[in-house]
Amino acid sequence: RILKAIRFCYTYDFVVASVITLILWTFGPTLVRLVSGSSDPTVIGNATRYLRIVGPFYFILGLLNQTKMSLQGIGKKILPMVSSVIELIGKSLFVALLIPRFAYGAVIWCEPIIWCVMATQLMISFFTSPYIRGKQPANAADAAEAIGLGLQAFCIPGSVADDRKVGIGHGNLAARLLREETKCFAFLAGHESFAAAEGAIKIA
Repeated sequence: RILKAIRFCYTYDFVVASVITLILWTFGPTLVRLVSGSSDPTVIGNATRYLRIVGPFYFILGLLNQTKMSLQGIGKKILPMVSSVIELIGKSLFVALLIPRFAYGAVIWCEPIIWCVMATQLMISFFTSPYIRGKQPANAADAAEAIGLGLQAFCIPGSVADDRKVGIGHGNLAARLLREETKCFAFLAGHESFAAAEGAIKIA
């Protein structure tokens, strides 16, 4: 279902970006005049050039944002942050090295190029994730760990449950109970751990 949804979103991104690009190429100067209120040929020319170059890359921007949010939805917190670091480094390099040399042309191409790099990193991270590749649990203990990851994905960011990794902890606890090498196991916990273990047994 996740892959089906993400494919739909990517298709939506492509269609919307195509329509926006067509509008910008056809009515770019008119839109600039309406928004800016200027009739200066330099202003209209530069703004139209920007819109016509950046417009097609809205497709990449859509892929970027939806893939980032999908990673967060499956419990990945660090990988989306990596893309933000890429953006910071990329813009810093443009400001320090390229914009002084290529002026407005570098300003126009700054975000599209960085979007492409960010989207590449995020899509590789997303589609190589074992959760997305459909790796099936080999046994009940592995299934319990997977359930824990699923529970963690529903923890509110910044909450106590998120900070203490409650979902992952319950999954690991149930997995330890279910592993063959565990000969003696005793713990004091709520019913959620037993529920995770029972669910893992049923899945396996």
